[in-house]
Amino acid sequence: MRQQIAEKAAVLAFVDRMMSVTVPTEAFDALCAAAETIGCGKVMFSARVAGPNWKNMILGTTYPAEWIAHYLDSGYDKTDPVRTRGAYQAEPYLWSDLIKLVRKPELKIFEEARQFGMVEGLVIPVFDGRGMIGVVGFAGEDAAVFNGAMVAGLRIVATTFIHAYHLLSGGDSPAKVSIDTLSRREIDVVHWAAQGGSNWKIAQILGISENAVEYHFRNILRKLGVENRGAAIVAALRLGYIGVF
Repeated sequence: MRQQIAEKAAVLAFVDRMMSVTVPTEAFDALCAAAETIGCGKVMFSARVAGPNWKNMILGTTYPAEWIAHYLDSGYDKTDPVRTRGAYQAEPYLWSDLIKLVRKPELKIFEEARQFGMVEGLVIPVFDGRGMIGVVGFAGEDAAVFNGAMVAGLRIVATTFIHAYHLLSGGDSPAKVSIDTLSRREIDVVHWAAQGGSNWKIAQILGISENAVEYHFRNILRKLGVENRGAAIVAALRLGYIGVF
């Protein structure tokens, strides 16, 4: 219980930190600090899961440099199931989930990752209304950190970070938060957006159309006085509309 409280506090502190960062690198540093506090201190942030040049897609990482060099020298960027199979996943997935599905040669990648302090990992793709906008990967030595409640918290961390990163990279200015009350449906929409859901995914979960999701988002942005869904997620967390776990 005490550990869960500490993890929840780390997630909330990270969300608060995203309200004051001014440059993308500062946002990434805050992401790494939060991950370290939670217990999964190795972080990878990339434009997407799969692509022809994996190294060039990495926008930030704290993975050991020796592991990355070995990974590339061994050609794992072309065979790693985290990339080859994960490219088709819309939901977060654990490395251990993939291990159950891979062939014996692919298991070698996970076995060697353990030698670099990466026993378990979590990959979180993040979407907005247009599609995938980034991927955050967390890895660590303690597989127990990646429990169901913490996965939900890390989804919020990853989603908040990627939206903040894009906001800071694009130079948009955040607006002030208003106090207009969100409806029950709007709370549901922003909750699933905080979990990284695309408009299509949110529509499927709530049993409504994508147009309805877009309509609710316009109302959410107006009521919270913000300009994009990342800022809406942060505002909803701060105002207590949605929780971390």
